[in-house]
Amino acid sequence: MPPKARKTTELFIMTPSTLGSLTKVTTPLTKNGINVEGYCAYEWGNEAAYRIITDDNTKARTVLAKEGFAVEENPTVLWETNNKPGMLRKATEALSSENINIFCSYCTTMVGGKKTATAFTTNDAEKTFNTLLKVS
Repeated sequence: MPPKARKTTELFIMTPSTLGSLTKVTTPLTKNGINVEGYCAYEWGNEAAYRIITDDNTKARTVLAKEGFAVEENPTVLWETNNKPGMLRKATEALSSENINIFCSYCTTMVGGKKTATAFTTNDAEKTFNTLLKVS
C-alpha cells in the first residue's frame, strides 16, 4: 500500500490539570455531534494539554470557545502507512532532509494492526504533506 496523507487542522487546548478535565473538553463536542478522530493528551506542569482532530474542526473550535476554552489551530498532516519497522524513521528522515521541523507528532495502531496513522504538526504543513506522500 502506498502511503496516504491528508491535510487537516489540530485544535490545541490547555486547561488546568484536574480530574475530569478531558471530559470537560469532550462533552461539548459530543453534545454537538462532533466526532473526535484523533487526539493526544498530556500533563504539562499543572496544566493539561490536548491536541484534538475532529470530523468538523470549525464547529469544534466554535463550540469549545463558547465553553470558555482558548483554542489554537495548528495545520497538521495525517499520514497513513503500513505498520512495519522503519516507517517512522523513513518519514522523519525524509522530513529532516527537507528542513522540516516537527513540533509535535503522535500515532496509533491496534496491536497487530496492518496500518499506522500518524499526525505531524510541523513548520511547513504543505511541504510535509508532499514529502510524506513519497515515503515508502
